[in-house]
Amino acid sequence: MTSKAKHILRRLIRPKVIREHGVLLDVSSQTISSALRRVLYDGRYEAQEISILKKTLNQQDILLDVGAGIGLTPIWAAQYIQRPASVWAVEAYPEVADIINTNIELNGVDIALLWSAVMAEQGITSFYTTEHFWSSSVLPRGSKNSINVPCVTLEGLIEEIKPTYIYYN
Repeated sequence: MTSKAKHILRRLIRPKVIREHGVLLDVSSQTISSALRRVLYDGRYEAQEISILKKTLNQQDILLDVGAGIGLTPIWAAQYIQRPASVWAVEAYPEVADIINTNIELNGVDIALLWSAVMAEQGITSFYTTEHFWSSSVLPRGSKNSINVPCVTLEGLIEEIKPTYIYYN
C-alpha cells in the first residue's frame, strides 16, 4: 500500500492507534484536537523533526527532548538509541504527558518523563492551555485557560542528565 493510500485509509477508518516512523501512537485522547488528528493521519506530524533526528542523532547520545508533545520524537529516539536512561522527555501539559506515558507503554521503550515547564527559575508557573495543545504555552497568547505546573531550569536538567543532544520543540 502506498503512503498516500495509507493516509487516506486512516482518515476514513480513524484508528485509535497508528504507526508513524515506526512508532505506535495512541491518537484517541480528546486532548488531541481533530485538526491534529488529521495531521497525524496524514503522516505530517513531526516529519521534519524525525528527518533531522535521523541525520544527526547517534546511538551514543543522551537525548533531552523539551516540549515532547505526544512523544513521537523521544520514542523514536529511544528505539534508535536502545540504551536505558538515554532519553529524557519534558512536557508541561499534564494531559499530554498522560498521552506520552500511554505511547511509551505501547512501544515498550525506556524514557524518563518529567511533567514540568522549563523556565529560568524553579518553582511553579502558569501554563496556558489551548484547544491545540502544541500552541499551549507559559505565555498567555490570548488563552484564558491556565493551570499551575512545576518548573525546572534547563541548567538543572543539563547538570542532572548531562545530555549530548537537546531537542527543543
